[in-house]
Amino acid sequence: MIGAFFRFILWIVIWMVGLAVLFTLLVSDAHAQPTTYLPWDYGRTYRVTQGNGGGWSHYDRYNRYGWDFAIPAGTPVRSSAPGTVRRAGWDGGWGIAVVVCYADGTCSRYAHLSAEYVSAGQRVGQAAPLGRVGSTGNSTGAHLHYQLDNGWGISLPSRFTEAGVPYAGQAVTSRNRPAPPVPQYPTFSSIDVHSSNVLSVRAGGEVTAVVTARYEGPWRIPCGDSNLAVRGDSPARFADYRAGWWPGSTWRRPSRVAAVNCTGYLDPGDKARWDLQFYVPPDTVDGTYLTGIYAPVYEGKAWSPYKIPISLQVSGAYRAERTGQTYVREPLVAGGTAEVSVTFQNTGWATWYAHGRYAVHLRTIRPVDRHSAFLDLEDPRTLGDGIAVALPKDVPPGDTVTVTLPIKVAGTVKPGTYREYFRLLAEHKAWLGTEGLYWPFTVKSPTVTYQPAE
Repeated sequence: MIGAFFRFILWIVIWMVGLAVLFTLLVSDAHAQPTTYLPWDYGRTYRVTQGNGGGWSHYDRYNRYGWDFAIPAGTPVRSSAPGTVRRAGWDGGWGIAVVVCYADGTCSRYAHLSAEYVSAGQRVGQAAPLGRVGSTGNSTGAHLHYQLDNGWGISLPSRFTEAGVPYAGQAVTSRNRPAPPVPQYPTFSSIDVHSSNVLSVRAGGEVTAVVTARYEGPWRIPCGDSNLAVRGDSPARFADYRAGWWPGSTWRRPSRVAAVNCTGYLDPGDKARWDLQFYVPPDTVDGTYLTGIYAPVYEGKAWSPYKIPISLQVSGAYRAERTGQTYVREPLVAGGTAEVSVTFQNTGWATWYAHGRYAVHLRTIRPVDRHSAFLDLEDPRTLGDGIAVALPKDVPPGDTVTVTLPIKVAGTVKPGTYREYFRLLAEHKAWLGTEGLYWPFTVKSPTVTYQPAE
């Protein structure tokens, strides 16, 4: 009887151990890692600055099994394995990130990029271009953060085919390259924006962005069929059309730029160069303007998968900085008068003229060019229907000027506190200065004195 009991207990133990082994095998298979290579160009070597469990930032479940690689900003980032893009773009502390997922539910995360070249839902192959190294999000310098995770940020143990589990300080060399099949149509790679993705230019000035790309394909293609184009075929903002089409594209579209160093044909391995010429009108105000998102195109056949955003940082001719302002501190009554003033510095590169067609005036706003119940319209310093106040002098770049406003409260103004908004305007050109320039005026009821009846 006792022997049978022990045999039963032994059978139970064996059965439970077998289930545990089977469960372990199933879990291991469910999270089997795909064949994974270091995520940059074949043959390039970079150093690990922080490995798994690194004390700087790889100490929690979100980063524990990640790696930081010391890679210069702008270096291409390539997919470590074929998969489907789940996410591409800004992702909180990860900055600009790309997440590529696999059939087993695991995902590779590439973080702190300066740009992404793919979109959610897109299928990518081995060593496909995903973006460029940067320092966005929670980052103190240019580097690539890579990890295998569950797709939602929880890191998982992983290894690289050519490097195993590299440690901090180790230099590792990528063996990552695309699968051998020839593409259906030729394409371009190794995109380089020589002049930067953001170019500085003054209003009224010109600037050229230079883009190069290496042609990859199984046959030569005509130069006229290899253009740089705005994705969506819309005209590029600020494109310089003054000498005709922009510039010299044989496809004759305002969204196309012809390669300037190509004569006849492009052979596989050749580099094409495109010069994007921009002209910024003189009345353009300060700001950063996206001219378009570009990609090489084999006309009539296929677009390159690259997305190349190019913006212009425009410095306007008319700029102002407010350096001082006076106020009316005491309440006013209907018919009461006062003066307020404001001092500006000309921080642009155009002279402010006090008179003439393009004179600079201090104008009422909100809504634009309205009448004011507080300006003294009988004072010679005030001008016209859209009430403005003239400058007392011409103001060259770097100089300052003080504009004094004569105040007279209209008799129809009810008691209360009012804000009167003003802004400098270079007539027929551009508004300038600070949107939030205003004066608060408090109007009180007049004091009534009663005379006793006789």
